[in-house]
Amino acid sequence: MTIELTIPAYNFDAAVIPSYRPFEDAPHGARQVALHTATMVYPALTWLHLNILQQNNPDHVIHGNVDACEVKTSNSTQMLILTKITARPDNYTNAMPYLHTHASPISGEVNSVRKLIATISNCAIRRFVNEAFTYRDAFEYFWTCPASLNHHHAHPGGLAEHSRDVAERAAHAMFDEPMQRDFAIAYGLLHDFGKIWSYEDGALTEMARRLGHEQIGYEKLLPAILRLRQCEPDCGIVLQSLLSGEWKRDGKRPIQAVGNLIRTLDQMSTDSDLKKRNHGKAGWKPVIVSSNEFY
Repeated sequence: MTIELTIPAYNFDAAVIPSYRPFEDAPHGARQVALHTATMVYPALTWLHLNILQQNNPDHVIHGNVDACEVKTSNSTQMLILTKITARPDNYTNAMPYLHTHASPISGEVNSVRKLIATISNCAIRRFVNEAFTYRDAFEYFWTCPASLNHHHAHPGGLAEHSRDVAERAAHAMFDEPMQRDFAIAYGLLHDFGKIWSYEDGALTEMARRLGHEQIGYEKLLPAILRLRQCEPDCGIVLQSLLSGEWKRDGKRPIQAVGNLIRTLDQMSTDSDLKKRNHGKAGWKPVIVSSNEFY
């Protein structure tokens, strides 16, 4: 394939997601990437060494100001060439502004989560939650992943829908306790975070079967938790206890109150979805399912 440089050139802010799939007939080893903005996702080619930008935070989305020019290929396809990235100094903190509003198949879900995060009053906790969604796998798959395989919210986008529902219920329940409300929103949104890595080809992964999604999510978030503990030790300890599940064994107030609230609201969200899904089915009765089906 040959390419012909055309005018104009573009400069805009974007999140840069390298493609796992090779680009067929890519010229001279070019790599395919997607340039994500809040309103559009642009396919592009690049010769930039993205791993250099990711060396300090390899699990996070690269985002910042990009330069790109339009090209025309030999088969008359028009596309972009990414020529420069000026990454943010705090590159790992927040790629959410670049997430496409339709990243979730459920209309309005992305904006609802954005608005909910924005209501977190403690800036360190808000930064932590935004960083969680800046993990590359979360940026790409949290919004399309189901919340379970055969139980509640078992549809594309179900994980985001369920997590947001739990967090919204928690925010309402804790409206007069600002700090506990912040912890409840954070834990509600991230309590099933590990499910992003728990499914493959319609089945649980071996890691999910052996460790459980809670432990997987905690391990993924641990570097961000430790950064939070450096700047806000008390906040970091509370969220570490919640996300690790330690609060169930040695919970102290207010950690135990938040943990018990999220556990209750998690079940309420689950029951609500099951009732909605089975509404109108004659003769429907609850069924006993194995523990794996709750994933």
